Amino acid sequence: MGTDREYWLREFEDEMILINRADEIILYGRTSVIPLVKQALRDIRCGYVTRMYDGGKIEDEKTYLPDSKKVVILCGIRKSTRESMRNEADRVFQGSPCFSFLAIYYVWLSEIIHRPCDREELAKTIKAMDEDKCIPNIDSIITTYCNLRCKECSNGIPYRKEKKHISMEKQMNSIDLITAIRPILYCNIQGGEPLLNPYFPKWVRKHAENPRIAFITVATNGTMVPSEEACIAMRECGAIFRVSNYGELSYKKKELFYEATAKGVPCDIYARAESWLTYGELRKHGRKEKENRDIQQKCMFGKHDIMLYDGKLYCCCRTLFAEAVGCHNEDMLANMLSINERMTPQLLNELVEGHNLYRMCDYCDYPMNVIEPAAQIYNESVFKTSF
Repeated sequence: MGTDREYWLREFEDEMILINRADEIILYGRTSVIPLVKQALRDIRCGYVTRMYDGGKIEDEKTYLPDSKKVVILCGIRKSTRESMRNEADRVFQGSPCFSFLAIYYVWLSEIIHRPCDREELAKTIKAMDEDKCIPNIDSIITTYCNLRCKECSNGIPYRKEKKHISMEKQMNSIDLITAIRPILYCNIQGGEPLLNPYFPKWVRKHAENPRIAFITVATNGTMVPSEEACIAMRECGAIFRVSNYGELSYKKKELFYEATAKGVPCDIYARAESWLTYGELRKHGRKEKENRDIQQKCMFGKHDIMLYDGKLYCCCRTLFAEAVGCHNEDMLANMLSINERMTPQLLNELVEGHNLYRMCDYCDYPMNVIEPAAQIYNESVFKTSF
């Protein structure tokens, strides 16, 4: 059967044969994978027409030729999503070859970008991703400095008394301990504003050196344009800028987008940031356990929102927010895990799977209200709590 690396290389060769026979490429999906795949295809020098398909709609429908030869690339993150996409693609684009983006992504990282990590281990991580065996997401918080003061900041940054840049050695050691147990699908570098960390390029490279991380994204608020050094690091590590769109507050988002993409860095204007959900006052609602467990299952954050901050993992941003405003009660501590050599696979998996998360659901309004994004605090403020 060969190694995972050999598998992905064979898959890529077979897919390139299909691509070279096609007139156009259909990218199916609306995730942050799309700009990454577009960049990979440019670097592979596929000069074909590409258009997106999602939600039953085809991009640039007026120029669409139904009888042209097509290939469909499934740009879904989860296996179940890609399977659903494949069924839809078979119906809409009958007779067109259809495959996932994973082989293209792996070859782009290992053979074109030359991400600075072990290529065999990276191939195993992409395989684990294909089989839904990764930790879905970990936000790697590298600084609490920010040039915005968002009242509803999910990480509670404006309410932290101490502003600091996180120890790189401590953070990367924590990630090594985590990935020794399970690989990470998305590792999202954030803050605060990560571009304010003076060692940002080194941070990106350090994350990229770990082959047990499949994707590296950087969440930025669109108020800063990255330096050339930062863009070079992002490019050489295959990382993606995920730019929040806070309207006029994100006044440099377009400049950031053009600067990054001109240097071959995938860049996604993050649509989900255009509206926020408010958790409400941090207080215990006193719901029954079953009700909170039902909320956990319905919540968009659920068990897929894990934060790594200063040597500790927090299950859901509400837990990290509680820590930021000084709530260290039993419910919060039940959803926090110190990362050290004594951490067991069982403890990590219980946190990742959200075994106790329902307890923090009792501190959220539900249903949550949709609000304007990034409302600012213009004077000293203390977040209202009652715990």
